[in-house]
Amino acid sequence: MFGFGDEGRMVEFVEGRLAFLKAELKISDRQATQWNAFADAVRANAKNVNARRMPFFREDWSQKSLPERLDREEAALSARLEAFRSTAAALKPLYAALDAAQKKSADALLMTPMGGGQGVL
Repeated sequence: MFGFGDEGRMVEFVEGRLAFLKAELKISDRQATQWNAFADAVRANAKNVNARRMPFFREDWSQKSLPERLDREEAALSARLEAFRSTAAALKPLYAALDAAQKKSADALLMTPMGGGQGVL
């Protein structure tokens, strides 16, 4: 969700997902500033997730010691929390600028019950 990944996969198709969401939410010119801040946060988080995950795909984790694996997992969790916080900080002003119908769509599209809140991004 929001460019900070799910189940250890790379984050893909961010621009397409953002375009879909912008169209579904019917973002107006008046809401462009808030939308752009949110979209930029999603893009930055996707880029960071992908950069952070690349070593995981190249390394043989069976050769890592338990303390090494724990340290790497802790770093990944910390990065995910920071991504969540930066996205939430950008999302809240956007959500406040939405009308009631847009908020209803955002509630359905952005946070789904699958995987503890993973939505379209």
